[in-house]
Amino acid sequence: MILFPSKVFIGQLRRGSVIRFSHPEFPDKPHYFIVLNINPPKDGFLLLVASTTNTARIKEITDTQKHLGGGYVFVKTGEYQCFDRDSYVNCHKAYPFEIGKLKKIYEKGSVELKDSLPQGLIDKVLKGCLDSPMFKPKFRKFL
Repeated sequence: MILFPSKVFIGQLRRGSVIRFSHPEFPDKPHYFIVLNINPPKDGFLLLVASTTNTARIKEITDTQKHLGGGYVFVKTGEYQCFDRDSYVNCHKAYPFEIGKLKKIYEKGSVELKDSLPQGLIDKVLKGCLDSPMFKPKFRKFL
C-alpha cells in the first residue's frame, strides 16, 4: 500500500531507516533491511544490511568461526518494536540498491517503511560493519 508519493517516501530514507521488501538476492520472501548511509537521496543509492531470524544458523557460524562473531548484531525480541522475534543483523555484507529501483518497487506497493532503529542499535550495526573483515572497504566511506 502506498501511503506517500514516492518522492516523499525516498526523502524519508536515512541512516537507521528500516525497509521491508523482496530484494533480488532474497526473492522468496520480503526481508528487513537497515539503511547505513546518512543521505541516500544525495548518494543516489541505499547501502543496506539485512536481518535474519535464523538465529540458530548464525549461532552455529559464530561458534565455529569466532572471527566472524563481531559482524553479527543480535537484536532481542522487544529491543526493536518491528522485530517480533530474536534476530541478527548481518554486518558482513552490504547490499547497494539504486534509489530508482526502490522507487519502482514502492510504487507497486511492495515496500514497507518501518520505524527507524533506535540510535543504540544503529551504533552497534555501524560498529559491526567497521569491525567485520568481510565488509567491503569501498562502502566504509558511507558509514
